[in-house]
Parts: sequence; structure tokens; C-alpha cells
Amino acid sequence: MRLQYSTMERMTGAFILLTLIVFLFTVAVVGRGKNWFRKHVVYYTAFEEGYNLVSGSRVKLLGTDIGSVTDVLLTTGNKVKVRVKVLAEYASRIRANSVATVESPTVIGSEYINIRPGTSKAAVIPPEGMIPTKEKKKFTEYLEEYEIGAKLEHIGKILEDLALITDQLKDP
Repeated sequence: MRLQYSTMERMTGAFILLTLIVFLFTVAVVGRGKNWFRKHVVYYTAFEEGYNLVSGSRVKLLGTDIGSVTDVLLTTGNKVKVRVKVLAEYASRIRANSVATVESPTVIGSEYINIRPGTSKAAVIPPEGMIPTKEKKKFTEYLEEYEIGAKLEHIGKILEDLALITDQLKDP
């Protein structure tokens, strides 16, 4: 017994098949772009503060995306433990003397973890290992470093002198 399909049934089947192919193609393209099909290695870092890190924050090696933050936890020792997954091809560059710091591209922007690679003589940190960290500078530390307070006082004096000069120009 042979099945006979009408033209409408064939068109419906072709439409469903085409939709499925487009869907699978889209998943493949998006997956490649988001590294879903590449092998990752998990590491941990610990900071004194969370620095607005969230799951999905970028992890960079010398400014190049190599992974993302997968979890941010508060430990019993009042530290912030961050779980990161890094593309396996870059794992050999993360060594015992590598340093992870939290950075942001601008004053307002999404923070990310930047890893400075260690020397080739240092041992490679194993998967699930802890990457040494350096704390992010606070705004007040930048103010102290660049002596902003003294510069603001100087600007204040300049503005007072400018106000005095403009007052003298107003009076004939």
C-alpha cells in the first residue's frame, strides 16, 4: 500500500523541514559566536569586594576576551569568590604568577576581570585552581595619587581671583 500526499501536505512538510534547518543553522551560528561548542576550563579568584561583577561579566587576557564569570559567591571569610570559565586554549597561559584584576573600560561601564599572564617559567594553574588577584583601586586612591584635592583648591583660588577681576571691570 503506497501513501499518496497531496500538494498541500508536501508544502507543509517542506515548510516544517525548512524551518527546522533554519533553526539549526541559527543555533550553530549563535553557538559558535558565544563559544558554546568550545571546551572551557574553570578557575576561581577571590576579591575583597564584588566590584559589580555578575554572572556573564567578561574575562580577558591582555584585553582579549577569553571567557566569562559564571558565579559570584560571598565566602564565610567575608571575601568575594568568583568562578570563571576560560577557553581551554588559553589555560596554558594562566600561571602561578598570573594576576587577575577587576577593571572597567570607563568610569561608567561594565566591570570585567583582566588576567595578566605569568612568566613561562612559572607552573600552570590547574583547573579549579585559584588565580592570584590584585585589588582594584578605589576612587579615593586615585584622588590621593593625583593630588586632586590640592588641584581643586588651586582652581578655587583662580575662580575667586577671576570673580574679583570681573567685579573690578564692572565698576568704572
